Amino acid sequence: MNQTTDVPENESYDPVYLHTRRESLFIIAAWVFFGFWVVGVSLLTGYDVDPDTMKLVAGMPAWIFWGVALPWLASNIFIVWFCLKFMTDDPLGEDDDSTIEMAAADQEAGHE
Repeated sequence: MNQTTDVPENESYDPVYLHTRRESLFIIAAWVFFGFWVVGVSLLTGYDVDPDTMKLVAGMPAWIFWGVALPWLASNIFIVWFCLKFMTDDPLGEDDDSTIEMAAADQEAGHE
């Protein structure tokens, strides 16, 4: 097996497909992680809070800060990193000139 893609050597997949699959699995894993963080922390720290003894962090209830605001900020940082550093820009090939001409003709016919 090929260690970088976990694809048997006798099978050949398009690199665009492999990059897309890797990125999709990474995004799903991040979504699950942040989902468990929000639900877990909010459930454990915010379910049965006494309003008289509630702790505040940055002017908001502590359970909202740790269970909503912090994962929201962390997920946005993750998204920026993912888009700028992790995603691969793959060449998709050249368009066929006849396809471009047909699309332009269809567009002109629709505007008249």
